[in-house]
Amino acid sequence: MKRLKGEKMKRRKRTKPVPGRRPGRPKGSKNKTRQTVAVVPPRCKKCGSTGRTPYKGHRRVMQRKGTAPDGKPYNRITWRDTKCLDCNQVRVDLIYENVPE
Repeated sequence: MKRLKGEKMKRRKRTKPVPGRRPGRPKGSKNKTRQTVAVVPPRCKKCGSTGRTPYKGHRRVMQRKGTAPDGKPYNRITWRDTKCLDCNQVRVDLIYENVPE
């Protein structure tokens, strides 16, 4: 929320600790098991950098099934316009996606 000129910011009240209660997670609470997934970001063909500007313009999408170059199935192809941050090469990132239908 934006502050208007001359308007004061509201301060949050600090809560007092409850006696006999320790801060943090309760004992015996379960942790979530999470999978680690390796994501390979697109690279510039000219310099090999993964740095890019934010995607600009609209993205182009095509619904098509197949197998991506890494051997995994896909059902949508997306093209997004961007530019390399290191060498200023303009490029289009081609993304193979497998989205639920």
